[in-house]
Amino acid sequence: MDLLDATAVVDAVKEVAPDAVIHQVTALTELGNNLRKFDQSFAATDRLRTHGTRALIEAGLTMPRMPRLVAQSFCGWTSPPTGGPVKTEDEALDPNPAPAFRQTFAAIRELESLVSEYPNGVALRCCAPYGPGTSLAKGGAQIEAIRTRRFTLVGEAGAIWSFLHVEDAPSASVAALTQGHGVYNIVDDHPVRIGHWLIEIASITGFLTPRRVPAWVARIAGGQGLVYMMTRARGSSNTKARRELGWKPSYPDWGAGFEIELRRPAVSS
Repeated sequence: MDLLDATAVVDAVKEVAPDAVIHQVTALTELGNNLRKFDQSFAATDRLRTHGTRALIEAGLTMPRMPRLVAQSFCGWTSPPTGGPVKTEDEALDPNPAPAFRQTFAAIRELESLVSEYPNGVALRCCAPYGPGTSLAKGGAQIEAIRTRRFTLVGEAGAIWSFLHVEDAPSASVAALTQGHGVYNIVDDHPVRIGHWLIEIASITGFLTPRRVPAWVARIAGGQGLVYMMTRARGSSNTKARRELGWKPSYPDWGAGFEIELRRPAVSS
């Protein structure tokens, strides 16, 4: 069906009468690395996050017994660059994201609001995924950027990132089928300073140490969003997901996870 066709969605849900719907629809092929065109790259996915989620909720509300709705959101760069280095779900999202990110940010905010207001809804904020089929797998676009030294350290590279092995995302969806309501961060146990992470990945793979560029150079080359992601972004805590969903990552530590993934044969996405 066409998830953007509300009538078709309602008809399909009525026909199937599901106990639950897992909504992880995206259009994230061939994104590239141009953060100045971030919103342009995510435009189709943002419509799926907003119009598609509204259609699924409308369909659910027509049913005698509302199906469970588990939707995919995102955490990391959506947090404000203030306060502590690691954020929980109770803290507000960034009210002033970089201009190139604003439409995508608004779509994430709307998805989370819609799902939280739905009586039987859960939004899972998955963070930067790594592992087979991702850009952070051996041979993936981001690992290749590290190999060729195009993935650079920006300024002090003090941003905090959280990671998630790709195999841990579906286990979180399964956990959310029967427990919880609202928004949950789905991340591993160890947020990391991006400067440390980038140097460690180069070490694991035997690549040269990444170059370092001043923030003003990165701003010219990649825009305000790039500088934010490399210098001011915040990590995320999975405490709430562990407590309320009974979920825990099978790859709790990014270091061990990347060590395993980057030393195994590359697979095609």
